[in-house]
Amino acid sequence: VSSAALDNISMLLADPGCRLLSLVGPEGSGKTHLALAAAHLQVGMFADGVFFVPLEAQTGPTSLAEAISSALELDLKQAQDPYLKILEYLYDREMLLVIDGCEEALAAQAGVCMDFLAAVLQQAAQVKLVVTSQVALNLRSECVLEVDET
Repeated sequence: VSSAALDNISMLLADPGCRLLSLVGPEGSGKTHLALAAAHLQVGMFADGVFFVPLEAQTGPTSLAEAISSALELDLKQAQDPYLKILEYLYDREMLLVIDGCEEALAAQAGVCMDFLAAVLQQAAQVKLVVTSQVALNLRSECVLEVDET
């Protein structure tokens, strides 16, 4: 992982206008590795922590919620609406969520995934998102960083 790429990510995450950072590139381009290295550098920068949410093995209508709740160690068993419960949890937290394999969630449940990410950006003002994806998400406050194999 190049230090220039990591510096660029750190700079983007420090920018208040960049709430969603999409690391975009083809499969096998090193997006996950870069996201993990960048997340490691952010530990201590967010009062409530840095969390990694892997999605590659997720399928089904509640899988995104399950993956996020698992990373955050939230119990959703009693939740009527798991996404609402997660949003309530995130509302006043200052944290970084790194969501890996966003295209997997988009393929399985595009509307749910996009709506949830948009809701986090709108309702949890101090939560920043880093997502790895093969395509840009085109959401408000998104910064896109192209990742190539070099």
